[in-house]
Amino acid sequence: MDFSEKWFQDLKEKIDIVNIIQEFVPLQKKGTKFWACCPFHNENTPSFTVNQENKYYHCFGCGKTGDAIKFLQEYQKMSFNEAVEWIAKKIGFKIPVGPESNEAKKRRELKNKILEVNKLTAEYYFSNFQKPEARVALEYLRKRELSDETIVRFGMGCSLDDFGMVKFLKGKGYSEQTIKDAGLLNSNGNDIFARRIIIPIIDKQGDVLGFGGRAIFENDKPKYKNTPQSVLFDKSSILFGINLISKYRKDRVDINALILVEGYMDVISLNQAGIVNVIASMGTSLTIQQCEKIKTIVNNVYVCFDGDAAGQNATWRSLDMLANAGVEVKVISIPDKMDPDDYVKKYGKDGFEKLTFGALPLNEYKVVTIERQSDLSSYEGRVKFVNRCIKALNTSDKIVLSLYSEMIANIAGIEKTIVFEKLESFGKENDADKENVKDNVSSDNNKKDTFSGILQSSRVILAACFLDISRFNHASIIENLFQSLVHKKIWEYCREKIQSNNKPILGALMSGDNDEIKQEIFEIETVMQYLDSLDDPVSVFNEKLNFLERSLLDNERIDTIDKIMSERDPQKRKELNIRLNKILDAIKRR
Repeated sequence: MDFSEKWFQDLKEKIDIVNIIQEFVPLQKKGTKFWACCPFHNENTPSFTVNQENKYYHCFGCGKTGDAIKFLQEYQKMSFNEAVEWIAKKIGFKIPVGPESNEAKKRRELKNKILEVNKLTAEYYFSNFQKPEARVALEYLRKRELSDETIVRFGMGCSLDDFGMVKFLKGKGYSEQTIKDAGLLNSNGNDIFARRIIIPIIDKQGDVLGFGGRAIFENDKPKYKNTPQSVLFDKSSILFGINLISKYRKDRVDINALILVEGYMDVISLNQAGIVNVIASMGTSLTIQQCEKIKTIVNNVYVCFDGDAAGQNATWRSLDMLANAGVEVKVISIPDKMDPDDYVKKYGKDGFEKLTFGALPLNEYKVVTIERQSDLSSYEGRVKFVNRCIKALNTSDKIVLSLYSEMIANIAGIEKTIVFEKLESFGKENDADKENVKDNVSSDNNKKDTFSGILQSSRVILAACFLDISRFNHASIIENLFQSLVHKKIWEYCREKIQSNNKPILGALMSGDNDEIKQEIFEIETVMQYLDSLDDPVSVFNEKLNFLERSLLDNERIDTIDKIMSERDPQKRKELNIRLNKILDAIKRR
């Protein structure tokens, strides 16, 4: 959906937020405002208010704040574009079908064509089960103890040979190039998923984005294969099983927490056992996009990765990213290095749910795991244990630091104060850094707090790019300042305009087909209004710029200390210490 900034502003003027929210929440008018029990948290006394004149809602209990679009995104889990389109249809506001660039048109048409191809391909693979040649594939699924109901629920299928799918799609009028663009062909022009069990990977709208293929025969490698990266399939933003979560919620199934697993077979087996709140990250390395998607669904996640995976530092860094997005993370520990698929088959739903009851908070799990891996019988082993814990913990809360200091000190047999001091020096400087999705609030008294943290500080810098160029020192914005991929893309556009002495235009970014950019432009526009309301917006710009630069230095400091503690070469350690001192000097100067 493409629309101009003017169209969007006109739409916002027409919105009656009370009529929108009353579609989902019963409101009662008291004075000039409307009240209800908050739909975002449990309460008995109404603290959720809707201001019809200023077109915003706010909950005094949980702090949720926003406009009608934000409400639909938060409550109905719609994307930005979906929310805008829903409101436009609701109030009878004509949705524009405006001009688009040739490149945008080609990309949109290609995406639509791939969606068509994927839908037909999924149907073809599923229909293969009716053929006699599918006997081996069905035997494999029976061996995995998957029922017919589960096969249908997940739309599973099978590829029987190199050519069947290709011939089928060509018979439907699709060219070999289109089939290739969909990621369905290998370098020889054959079915990339030949002789595999097929699992469609579906988004929350029900569109087939791509496929996962599990080898039927053990000598076929790799065991698992996914659709290659394409204009439609981006593994870094996909959560397998999210379509079913959306369906269950529409059916009013109460889902307050998610179980995050590695692969689609784990999701399928747990779902079949009756554990339906499961999604897969398609691997142990989470991305910012996946974390942000998870945060829009729930605030609590149980992580259940295979055997050794949950003890790997790389996995912990991914889970820290999830915790920094504002999600409470607990880790389910599966005994005997089993994966969720095997465990639920052996012990059933009740057995698996017992594991969830024993799940540990992320930081506690780290300490327990490091203790298990450490040799605490020697001084050197205890020092290594303490240093590993300090590197691994991810908190700046002094109460939490105190508790973990005591836990680590008791295990290592040293004084708590020593551990606390080291932990504190490694802690995050500001708790707001972890609140990557912080809602806007309208109260003037809360403005300063609202625009704290890395995410909102980045928005302040970008918002300044769309305001009067002469007021802000854009030349001071360094290349790697932005951590979010979406912010980097917006900054690339702004930098190009600023360097050519042109003012960046907000509406220019609204005409593309990137929903995430449109969503972020909406947020940045709110920050622009905030900056414009200040007497001295330049000082806020400079403050946030300094904060982001300090955050980069702090990350570099932690990274360098990690390297020093793991480096054994004396010369390299010396070089790293010199580098660390330079970083510390730079931090002191700020």
